[in-house]
Amino acid sequence: MSMINTGDPDRDVSILEAIKYEEEKRQPKCCICGKTIWGDKLWDFIDALYCDECAEAQYRKNTEDYIK
Repeated sequence: MSMINTGDPDRDVSILEAIKYEEEKRQPKCCICGKTIWGDKLWDFIDALYCDECAEAQYRKNTEDYIK
């Protein structure tokens, strides 16, 4: 994102907030917590998108729990 300098700091902040809002609307959302998923990677299980925290909480298991 480039620097905005209109000479009016309040207007600059408003413009930057509008840009960030538009970027956030395009980003995927986690199907569990609903938060915007930022960054380069996400979890996709059968077309359901997860953030790292929710995917770990939902799917990471301890191997010892499955030893017979």
